[in-house]
Amino acid sequence: MPLTRSFKDTVMARIRRDPEFAKGMLIEGINSLLGDEVDVGKDILRDYINATLGFEKLGKKVGLPPKSLMRMFGSNGNPTAKNLFAVIAALQKGAGIQLKITNLKAVKRPSRQRNTRGKRGQYEPVKVQYSQAPSRPTMGFAEDAANFKRR
Repeated sequence: MPLTRSFKDTVMARIRRDPEFAKGMLIEGINSLLGDEVDVGKDILRDYINATLGFEKLGKKVGLPPKSLMRMFGSNGNPTAKNLFAVIAALQKGAGIQLKITNLKAVKRPSRQRNTRGKRGQYEPVKVQYSQAPSRPTMGFAEDAANFKRR
């Protein structure tokens, strides 16, 4: 039986040579996080980080130790929103793309009816899309969250 490469090695090699596949992996990882598949999203993002920047370089960009980042994207990791959005901002900057969320529509609940439990706060599936990063610097996810003011 011939020896074969591991699946992770194959995926990492493809990320390195195919920029569109790499962007797709980044988007799929974030879509998984938003779709309540946190473990899948963390695994995909971990593979993406290993194949592109690496945890050392990412740690310098976001100001966190590489070992903390590795734990954050591990199977038992529980990243804070601040750290997760900082990582996403750094990853999208490194990929030269700007991510945006689409298809976020609230389901209308019946007005003034009794027994409407379960109708509140339901949303259609969310998808992340990308566009090329603008030539002038704009705020990413982390900066938007830090500068958000209640109106």
